Amino acid sequence: MNEEIRKLYDRFIQDEQEQDNIGLLLRNEVLEIVQAEKDKMDEQEYKKIRDRAFSIAAAGEEAGFVRGFRYAFRLFAECIYH
Repeated sequence: MNEEIRKLYDRFIQDEQEQDNIGLLLRNEVLEIVQAEKDKMDEQEYKKIRDRAFSIAAAGEEAGFVRGFRYAFRLFAECIYH
């Protein structure tokens, strides 16, 4: 079931033309966290760390979507059967 939800998430992300407010907030938070360490590293290392941070954030966003979808489905099912 998780794999099917992930496929839905991938389609949802591909269909979105512009970032929503949540996506912009996430992007800004990641940049803020990484920026705090920028002075301690050279440009190439900074870009590497920044890209990893965005990859981690994207994985968390996908996991959150899957978890939220499953919770919403359970809530829906509970409302119907009770």
